[in-house]
Amino acid sequence: MDYHVFLLSRIREHYDLTKRSRESVAFGLHATAKIITGAAVIMVAVFSGFASGRLVDMQQMGFGLAVAVLIDATIVRSILVPATMSMLGKWNWYLPRWLEWLPDLRVEGPVDLDDSEAALGAASAVPPGHMSQPPRATGPEFEPATAFVSYPALATTLDSPSRTESELNLATNPTVQAIRHEDNRFLTIIGVPFEGRTYLSIAYLLISLPLGIAYFTLMVVGFAVGFGAMIVVFGIPVLVLTVSLTWKFMSLERAMAASVLGEEIAAPFADADRQPSFWSRLKGRLLDPTTYKGIAFLFAKLPIGIVSFAAAAFAVSIPVALASALITFPFEDAQINVIGRKIDTIQEALACTIAAPVVIVLALHALNGLAGLSARFARGAVGGGA
Repeated sequence: MDYHVFLLSRIREHYDLTKRSRESVAFGLHATAKIITGAAVIMVAVFSGFASGRLVDMQQMGFGLAVAVLIDATIVRSILVPATMSMLGKWNWYLPRWLEWLPDLRVEGPVDLDDSEAALGAASAVPPGHMSQPPRATGPEFEPATAFVSYPALATTLDSPSRTESELNLATNPTVQAIRHEDNRFLTIIGVPFEGRTYLSIAYLLISLPLGIAYFTLMVVGFAVGFGAMIVVFGIPVLVLTVSLTWKFMSLERAMAASVLGEEIAAPFADADRQPSFWSRLKGRLLDPTTYKGIAFLFAKLPIGIVSFAAAAFAVSIPVALASALITFPFEDAQINVIGRKIDTIQEALACTIAAPVVIVLALHALNGLAGLSARFARGAVGGGA
């Protein structure tokens, strides 16, 4: 829990100053990485001491806690949480209007509006394509945008305007351009583990299942109660409330799909929302086919989420199992099976370990493709017309 407090406190503090979700996530991750890593190393060392004892119960507890802390501090807090928050964007800070009466408690204290305006002014003065230096950051120059930038995009730094004329002439040579093109293709293939988009895709696939369960439960209950109570007046407002929730869910899905695809998705109901009165806007939305496409998509989110979660878990677990073959092959109970064959020799374990990086790259490309396919499906279902 302390890792979560460290990370989210810095993210929220920077977001209050800049109002930029993705930049704030990158800044928070950069600012707390050393703290989280140091705390995790200490806890893993302590629990490893328990695991090295002679009592079986203490060994199990120490080993389990050490692995849990290591996974939580690396995979969960440092990869999945930032990736999910980067994908959700402004939805990280969404609070319904009927909950605005809750007290606004802040670890950092109230936001200084003068500091916020100064930070925004400094950000607007930075040339396009660069991120502003946060007011509290010190030390080497920090570029939050690079935390979630596509790995091949780093090659664009070769086109810096500070290069000499001879370097520019060399860069325009057709042979050099062809070589750079091939290099970029190669980097695109092997650099997938270092792309922020990869972890956005994994987070998008993993979060599909809990969201699908929530959508299915709320809509089934809402529509069942609403249609069941149609005989009395109570059923109509329940149906209206349920449909209103589906519109919120559609907005959330549209925002997540836009983050995965890296492009803006037009909002639906543009004509209906321009109507002057509430009832005309409600009527326009109810007559729009996008409403019913969105409801069908939200119901389909449950089976989509099951497939996505299973595919993500399978694609991640297989390379991890192969990479750990050199550790597990001496222990009969921990040996892995590959295509029906138990890996119990050092030669087989070494072959699995060598094959693990290739399998990881292929698995991550497959997850990126599956996430892109799912996001395009969501764009067609909940996005506005061209």
